[in-house]
Amino acid sequence: MKLIKAIFTLSALLIISGVQARQMYVGNLKFEDKFRQTGTVKNDTVGAAVFVSADELQDKKGAELTHLSVYHIGSTAPKYLKLFVTHKLDSVAIYEKDVDVAEVKEGWNTIELDSALTLTGDSIYLGYYFSSSSVATYAVANSSTVKSFIKKGVSADWSSTKGVAVYGTIVGDNLPAYDIVLSSAVESIDVEMNKPVDFSFFVENVAADTIRTIEIECDFGNGRKETKTIEVEIPYLASDSIVFDGVVFEELGVYDVKFTVTKLNGNDDLTPENNAHAVKVKVIERIVKRKVLLEIFSTENCTNCPQGHEIIESSIDGRHEEIIEVGHHVGFYTDQWTISEDENYLNFYSAAIVTTFAPAGMIDRTLFSKADGHKNPYQGGDSCVVFDVVGADVWNMLNVQLEKPAYAWIDLATNYNEEDSILTINTSGKSITELGGEPRLTVYVTEDNLASDRQAGWNSVQKGPYYQHNVNRHIATDVWGDQVALNDGFEKEYKVKIQPNWNVDNLNVVAFVHNYSTKPNVKERYTDFNVYNAEKVQVRAHEVAVDDVKEGSVFALVHQDVLEIVGEYESGVIYNVNGQAVATLRGSPTMSIANMSNGVYVVSLTLTDGTKYNTKIVK
Repeated sequence: MKLIKAIFTLSALLIISGVQARQMYVGNLKFEDKFRQTGTVKNDTVGAAVFVSADELQDKKGAELTHLSVYHIGSTAPKYLKLFVTHKLDSVAIYEKDVDVAEVKEGWNTIELDSALTLTGDSIYLGYYFSSSSVATYAVANSSTVKSFIKKGVSADWSSTKGVAVYGTIVGDNLPAYDIVLSSAVESIDVEMNKPVDFSFFVENVAADTIRTIEIECDFGNGRKETKTIEVEIPYLASDSIVFDGVVFEELGVYDVKFTVTKLNGNDDLTPENNAHAVKVKVIERIVKRKVLLEIFSTENCTNCPQGHEIIESSIDGRHEEIIEVGHHVGFYTDQWTISEDENYLNFYSAAIVTTFAPAGMIDRTLFSKADGHKNPYQGGDSCVVFDVVGADVWNMLNVQLEKPAYAWIDLATNYNEEDSILTINTSGKSITELGGEPRLTVYVTEDNLASDRQAGWNSVQKGPYYQHNVNRHIATDVWGDQVALNDGFEKEYKVKIQPNWNVDNLNVVAFVHNYSTKPNVKERYTDFNVYNAEKVQVRAHEVAVDDVKEGSVFALVHQDVLEIVGEYESGVIYNVNGQAVATLRGSPTMSIANMSNGVYVVSLTLTDGTKYNTKIVK
């Protein structure tokens, strides 16, 4: 918090003059607030005052009130201005001073008292009377809660109002030196066992001396305590944030943790009741981010599927690390990439509707309501997890699902042996909370950049091949998943023979844990396959050279979180510097990358003549 210029000036004068006394302020301390004028009175005198309680002044006994500051609105000087200090409104003032109005300027005006007033600890009012040649108004701070009063005319009574813009400057050798207020917005938090965590706090210096070191204690509530000394630079009435870093919880459980400021510049805090904050900490094995499984039903025979994929890509909006897409080539006939196992998933349609269709989708195999964006033209209710991609609000449904907590974690690793073309997939996972039902693990092998010259709804002659991404090539588990002990934790290994028509450079492995339902009612059964969490890895990380930029007619630009491809291209993939694919491109000239992390990326483009082109972008 910055202080106003007048305060800095006054402080400088005290230092220059060699005065060693401390300096503080009382009254309305909203120095930089937005002020407004109110209480208009014509042809009369206005009175305004703030109340300073005895409680506030007890630790300031013996100090001297040396200046009063008032805020004036407007460039026209008042006709009359008198300052006053009193113990009671409408009684004899203990101090009064007529101010030379010619010296009053717009904004804060700090006026030195002719003789300083020694504070006794009794409550006081700081105020002024003034009049104007036109309309008299007084200034208030919009957010101030200081007790204030207004008198609209000489014969009027005093009435309460919002924070009148008046404060006093006090100096003294014995003013309180060390006092801060500690606060935090965090009252409860989940942390990961044995993983360092930082706790942030907001501190405000409400005593005279600049705070340069803060000693703060962390009490774990089980007899264990840690203390840190944090270096800061916080003048009087300024505020800052501090961090108690590197706290490690070594055992599972719930802790009532209390952080307390114990020393300021090596001295005791004067009011310890406002320098402590309690946090309820729940220690769990692992903090897991939810990754959403988005399954798409799409085929070459589907005229609306190119449009549907554009909607999907727009709805993902660069969040490929959070949203994992898998394409099942069923739903509207079949095509060259259909695998027979995928046809089992048509049960998600037929459980509630009379036909299948494409483009269609499922998000975590979860039933969404119409309010969330679900749309199915072949049924009136929400009993089917499958939605119409073109008609649904896919963006909103994804956002709804991403807000939900993860119920389990999955670790996924792959190893590809080129000699025998065997892909080894290692999976492990565990639930975060106790889960019922019959948990299962499903593992897919998917492939990107599959070219089609007969995609319905796409003119391949004019536009070139249509590229399919995230196509499900193989299911390593049972089609409905392998049973796992998710609550206790599991480890499973799978080996997959890579087929000659698969491009290993474009392969990914997708694994997810989910419920398996055996409910006899078909409609209920296929709305009970909810996915708990998912993970995706590339089989072989792509080697992308960020500095290998090929000169050509196509190039990439980034402006205002939008990626623009200048020139014609067929498809593309965006890779991070680790060679991980984070987004796919389907010929569109622009794409939002607002949800991608800042950093360096490589855009790998396939041009209309079949050549490959890599270009670097920086977000």
